[in-house]
Amino acid sequence: MLPLDSGAQPDDAVTALRERLNEAPEGLRGWVTGPAGFTADLAEAFSGIDGILLAVALAVVFVILLAVYRSPLLPILVLLTSLAALSASILVIWHLADAAWLSINGQIQGILFILVIGAATDYSLLFVARYREALQTHRTVPAAMRAAWRGTIEPVAASGGTVIAGLLCLMFSSLKTNAALGPVAATGIVFAMLAALTLLPALLLIFGRVAFWPARPRFRGEDSRPRPGCGAASRGGCGAGPARSGWSAPLPS
Repeated sequence: MLPLDSGAQPDDAVTALRERLNEAPEGLRGWVTGPAGFTADLAEAFSGIDGILLAVALAVVFVILLAVYRSPLLPILVLLTSLAALSASILVIWHLADAAWLSINGQIQGILFILVIGAATDYSLLFVARYREALQTHRTVPAAMRAAWRGTIEPVAASGGTVIAGLLCLMFSSLKTNAALGPVAATGIVFAMLAALTLLPALLLIFGRVAFWPARPRFRGEDSRPRPGCGAASRGGCGAGPARSGWSAPLPS
């Protein structure tokens, strides 16, 4: 039995042990087991499927978005946003890991890929839904974009902030792999939020209503905007048409 520091990366130690075992005399065989061997094998397995995992995730998300939006362009814009968020987060995390501020392995990379793609797509779905509604109640695309952005930033910030706070709690885990996953995943969520609130609006602003082709949302007039207190539980007085003027008649004296 060979004890290892729980805070150290087991990959190098396990590799060195396996090299020594390969030098054993003929007829003597040995294997590396325990938490260190399991962690090293798990990291090696994840490191070999990063590309496949990312490709499958993107393909599945594209098919779902194509079925939801029934538009060939909009799913591409959403996936470009998700890929931009993933690329930016990987770049920042790599520099932090190179400065020894973060610790990453194949397992953490695989989780990061799926987490960022899923979060960025989720936030993008919310923004696109608000933007579609705004295009029906605003005549110009810039006005609709401002309304959609104001209606999206608060729920995205609240959702992302909650997820980030939960992920940072992993830093207090006694298991070093979980402790390393917390700040890495939180960084990915930050870039998913930023991409959904900056890059996606810019792309939608460039394409305008064409992004929803062939089912482009058309302007229905300002009267189609929901009025305060006119929800599903409201009672009368919420019609979209002009209010009727009252009439009066003289009473006989």
